[in-house]
Amino acid sequence: MSRIIAAAPWEKDMNVYRAIYIAADRGLPCPRADDLAEIIGGEEGGAISTTVLIMHRLEHRGLIQTERYQRARVVTIMETGKRTAEPRCKTPHWRSMRVA
Repeated sequence: MSRIIAAAPWEKDMNVYRAIYIAADRGLPCPRADDLAEIIGGEEGGAISTTVLIMHRLEHRGLIQTERYQRARVVTIMETGKRTAEPRCKTPHWRSMRVA
């Protein structure tokens, strides 16, 4: 009996990592969540929440470091030290703002 095997989660993680790596290497902005979702499978396998989880896994593994802003993020590739382009607006993400 033959079975169809879906893409391993690590394969999706590496596709996201590769896209960010290329952007950092070229000094481009970090790909947006919807761009990453398309890379890992479009409508079926690429929900925005999936890309968020992948980014967290890449950070946890020490492959990337992320600075989050309201409308963008800067990602550093830990292996090379290269970073994606700085956003125009560097207003902190609301989750990182402290309540007085």
